[in-house]
Amino acid sequence: MDFTYDGEQLALRDAVRGLLSKAYGDHDDRRRTVAEDPGFDEKVWARMAEMGLLGLPFAEADGGVGAGPVEIGIVCHELGRVIAPEPYLTSVVLAGGLVSACGSAEQRADVLGPLAAGDVVLAFAYDEPGRRWGPTAEQVTATRDGDEWRLTGVKEPVPHGGHADRLVVSAALPDGGTGLFLVEGAGADRSSYRTYDGGRAARVRLDTAATPLGESGRDLTDSIATVQDITRVMAANQALGAMRAALQATTDYLKSRKQFGVTLNTFQALTFRAVDMYVSLELTGSLVDWATMVVAGGTPEDIADAAARASLQVSRAGRHIGQEAIQLHGGIAMTAEYSVGNYVAHLTALDHLLGDGGFHLRRLADAVTDHRTLDPLG
Repeated sequence: MDFTYDGEQLALRDAVRGLLSKAYGDHDDRRRTVAEDPGFDEKVWARMAEMGLLGLPFAEADGGVGAGPVEIGIVCHELGRVIAPEPYLTSVVLAGGLVSACGSAEQRADVLGPLAAGDVVLAFAYDEPGRRWGPTAEQVTATRDGDEWRLTGVKEPVPHGGHADRLVVSAALPDGGTGLFLVEGAGADRSSYRTYDGGRAARVRLDTAATPLGESGRDLTDSIATVQDITRVMAANQALGAMRAALQATTDYLKSRKQFGVTLNTFQALTFRAVDMYVSLELTGSLVDWATMVVAGGTPEDIADAAARASLQVSRAGRHIGQEAIQLHGGIAMTAEYSVGNYVAHLTALDHLLGDGGFHLRRLADAVTDHRTLDPLG
């Protein structure tokens, strides 16, 4: 496989990096942004729309650009590099991806066009209290009265759900399965709060009319699962950017901080630990790049397998690199004013967005069929 970017992809990376470095190159700029609602810079969001970034995943007929997963992964990587708080992953890739995959032509034009233009923010409400990360719904139910549908129940946490203009909501269907519905943000009872990495999430209580996404009453569990897997791969790209920045901050610190009259990188044991961080990063990068290319041409089963493998490695490497970055910096890394602790918090948040390492390890184990169970007594 050729993992090198072509000229257009390099130009995209440089353009996105230029925008985000200007907005969040100074960590204090990010800290000020996340301190106030809506938790991201709406001017940066608008600039991303002007550059065509918000429409990258969508077909040109739906108001998008029609780019591939490699280009989307580049954007996510650069967002992670500065831990930009814009809801690109959850609003564009996840919620927008569901509308693109499941919506009618009219719905795609109505929802994706404004999203690509930066006029609206979408959120996907799928997690329920006591239930996480799966493609099905249980506690939120959809009932039908003639041509009208109504949703009842609670979704939490909903990333950026408190300020989303529209919600894509998963709900249990009367005849079984899980459907998707569009709900106007103002039509739901929402309680927004700040997450530990500075982002935003909400508790959404539903007792409202809703519009089915795509064919009315159709079970969309498989489509939800595939879009979640694609988002997992893009979250891995974003985590990779954060890990790369955390390692760079750590090596810079080792080269500049002095102890006993010499810089810390003089001490071999510390250098070995930084090398181990680098090995974890490179292994993760190769696996994430491979998974991104699987998304480009694989079947849903291939994508599910690649997403689980990449997510498991990202979970392990993110914890390793994050903890070592804190240890090698010392106490300063635990302060809110310093970037490293915030990188670790964001890596942890990404790890719990669509399944942590244990979740993906179980997925991979469940897929193993070419074995037999040995009788411990026989």
